Amino acid sequence: MGNEKTPGRREVLKSAAVSAAVVGAAGISSAQQSDGDPPVGAGTAGNDRGLPVFADGVLVIEYSKKTVSADERGGSEDQYVIDRTFESDDLFERYGDRRFNYDSLTVSERLVPDAVRSGERSRYRKRAQRVIGTQSEQRQAEKQVWAQEAKTQDVPALSNEVPLYSYESESDAAGGSKQDRTSPLNVAWESRDSKKIQGKMETGQNGPVWLNGTSPFPQINLHVNLPDGGTRSTDKHVMKIIPDLCPLQTKQYHIRLYDVPASGVKAVGQAHRDPCYHGKAPEIPIINPDAATNWKIDQARGAVTNFWEDGHGHHTDKPYVGNTTNDYPSHSGTWAFFDN
Repeated sequence: MGNEKTPGRREVLKSAAVSAAVVGAAGISSAQQSDGDPPVGAGTAGNDRGLPVFADGVLVIEYSKKTVSADERGGSEDQYVIDRTFESDDLFERYGDRRFNYDSLTVSERLVPDAVRSGERSRYRKRAQRVIGTQSEQRQAEKQVWAQEAKTQDVPALSNEVPLYSYESESDAAGGSKQDRTSPLNVAWESRDSKKIQGKMETGQNGPVWLNGTSPFPQINLHVNLPDGGTRSTDKHVMKIIPDLCPLQTKQYHIRLYDVPASGVKAVGQAHRDPCYHGKAPEIPIINPDAATNWKIDQARGAVTNFWEDGHGHHTDKPYVGNTTNDYPSHSGTWAFFDN
């Protein structure tokens, strides 16, 4: 896949988990590298550059039935709690603790594997690689990505102006002492905040409507690191169900939006296409097996661009930001920047 390195009319952006097998509800996972080299903005456990760790380990997913009374359930189906832990010797070498515990997820019983519902199995283990680090290390990683791209494009970089990735934090740490890089951001708006973006896309007006249907998957909030030193959770979700043979209306475009205090940018987002069954549950036949691991980030960015250009009169810059490598094969590193 070729990289589009077309500078925009403005230089704001330039200078400014078993993911496929068991559960992908929390977002795009930090995928494996085919050659074993650390992704951009990451290092080994012993790196002395203040970068997060490209950790090799095991993702453990445990399912437990949520205990609720019949009255509380109201006649609806049972729910299950999903607890995830990433275990890695690389984390132990770096931080003295080999476990990274994620926040629990609660899903309806139809979204868990048959073996879990039948009581035959409650735990899954899968080899995985994650980019995990302290908030300080993740910020340093984003600075490095900006610096590398600035050097490539021969333009000055404004470190930490525009967030580059979304993250999950440790569940058992106040404020989240460590973060797991989950997915690369790929869309930004100069003059609209998340509320206005959601409102425009869900009403459509002169363009196609983006409106969430009846997808059974929970809307999981992630967060970004802000240039002022804080973090921000997902402000809005915008989704568009894709008519398909996939059951339960589980194939959809999805954008997580974040309001950010960055120079020249009001909001950023992560747009991707959720595959059939959200890339989970290997027991359930998936019509297109390749869709389980392909989040089609560039395709989703194109769908967002089509909305704003089709009937809405928005100009779109497509700056190459470079917040990717072959760990995100469907993201070329190019963003869509809507500057009016």
